[in-house]
Amino acid sequence: MTEEKTLLWKGIPLRITFNGNYSESFEHIYGHALTHIQVYCTQPLPITKTGYRSLFIEAPIVREEGGYLQLIQNLLDQGAKQRDWRKKQSKSNQLSLF
Repeated sequence: MTEEKTLLWKGIPLRITFNGNYSESFEHIYGHALTHIQVYCTQPLPITKTGYRSLFIEAPIVREEGGYLQLIQNLLDQGAKQRDWRKKQSKSNQLSLF
């Protein structure tokens, strides 16, 4: 079953879908579920240049992060600390004379 939620990150609205058990075969083999998380946004993010990201993550990792919304929040926050993202953000905040 797929859930859909909205997350507001630094004023940017994101649509996130979560499938808690993407593959029954994976669960049968490994003893835990494989989740599928999709992030949709109309602009680039620290985790995607296009505004779309698809992640397959094992359920125990999602739980350790505090759930899929918290996991995405953590990935975005970590990505926002990267030099390339900070540089891009400062550039987009600066007006161009040309």
